[in-house]
Amino acid sequence: KAFLPRRRKCGHRSMPNYTPATRVDSAHEDGIWSASWTAGDRLVTGSADEHLCVWSAAGERERRIRAAYVGVVSVEAHPKDEVVASNAIDCAIRCWAVDSAEAAEPSDPADPEAYAGLLSTIDAGPVECWQLAYSRDGRHIASGSQAGALNVWESESGTQVLRVETQDQFVMAVAFSPLADVVACGGVDGKVNVFDLESQKLVHRLEAHAMPIRELRFSRDGTYLFTASDDRTVNCWDAKRNYLFVQSFEGHKAWVLGLDAHPDGRTFVTGGADHTVRIWDVAGGGCVQSFDSLHADQVWATEFNDTGALLASAGEDGVVQFYKATQ
Repeated sequence: KAFLPRRRKCGHRSMPNYTPATRVDSAHEDGIWSASWTAGDRLVTGSADEHLCVWSAAGERERRIRAAYVGVVSVEAHPKDEVVASNAIDCAIRCWAVDSAEAAEPSDPADPEAYAGLLSTIDAGPVECWQLAYSRDGRHIASGSQAGALNVWESESGTQVLRVETQDQFVMAVAFSPLADVVACGGVDGKVNVFDLESQKLVHRLEAHAMPIRELRFSRDGTYLFTASDDRTVNCWDAKRNYLFVQSFEGHKAWVLGLDAHPDGRTFVTGGADHTVRIWDVAGGGCVQSFDSLHADQVWATEFNDTGALLASAGEDGVVQFYKATQ
């Protein structure tokens, strides 16, 4: 049963407000499918054009890296180091050094293993990899399978430590809890499965949505799990109370594709197939900001940096839009 959401007062703190800053048109030669901020405030974007691009916080491109010979599906930054993991349609997970001195594009792009900055490669196997997520300490990488499995590897050695069947179809989204060795996943069936990494057992199963789940994220303090779906909603679950349903957030006019939680836990951001970027008040349950004209196509990625001072959105139109927080 659903329960009434707890209304948390913000006290004297004002809700962060975001204003558009640098805009990069044609940031990639094709649609941008993923983005992630590093611990050093660099934004890394991955595209259907088979490349990664590394951007400064001011929106200047620092380098362009061929990451595969097929589209890059997912990019995920290491929680502590200037390292990113990428996954392409070839189901190879590649870890890259973001540092400028190490990550220049190679002179011979015909040899993918010669790419400067490539630290390691994990061959996940056919259809065994989609969206990526790092564990809270960076020791593990998780991904969902197009065959309905959840896979977890050691990030340095590439050794697979977990493969479990979810009894669902295509697993499209994964996220680690910041509080425990727990990983949640969701997919085309609209269900969420939560697994304990140590026991390798299913600990929760949620009938979260009636349509596919495109993205899910834990709040930075581990209190909430947010799930974004093709049903145009984001649902909120209390992870500290056995994943009880808190409330549903409605406002997008099409699929909700991108999702991230603000570091302060009071807001989260979404991007949609309706071309909009929206910021939501967790306690109030409503949309507090909407950017309706910054993108001309589906918005696949919406990402806060570690402090919440910066926000970025990217999408099928090849645009990277940066935002700055004001009070």
